[in-house]
Amino acid sequence: MSLKPYSAILIASGVSILLSAAINMLPFSAIVSTTWWISILFHVAISLLLNLIMLKKTEEARDMINKIMFTSMGRLLVCMVGVFIYSLVDKPHFFAFAIHFMLHYMVYTVFEITFIVKFIRSQQTKP
Repeated sequence: MSLKPYSAILIASGVSILLSAAINMLPFSAIVSTTWWISILFHVAISLLLNLIMLKKTEEARDMINKIMFTSMGRLLVCMVGVFIYSLVDKPHFFAFAIHFMLHYMVYTVFEITFIVKFIRSQQTKP
């Protein structure tokens, strides 16, 4: 089993951890979060699920486009539901969590897009 498809998740997780640590070191108490790790676990789980969906073999380019659109919209929807649930569970700390969550979302999205572009290029070069 190759770890190459999961390298983007590992790199995104490392960058997210560093970002959260840097934000928590800032002197603004409104954005310090002790639950930032929940966001990272959430994004790792979603990214692993999306990798499983993306790595299923497809024969047609149209199916690949549908997969990419489905995974992107599915990720956005699941993230919105996750943030909504957290807002109901922990209202006093929601702002700090939302800041961390949005930054993690952006980091994982950048790495997801780079993974998808590399995946598409590798599929195009195969005979």
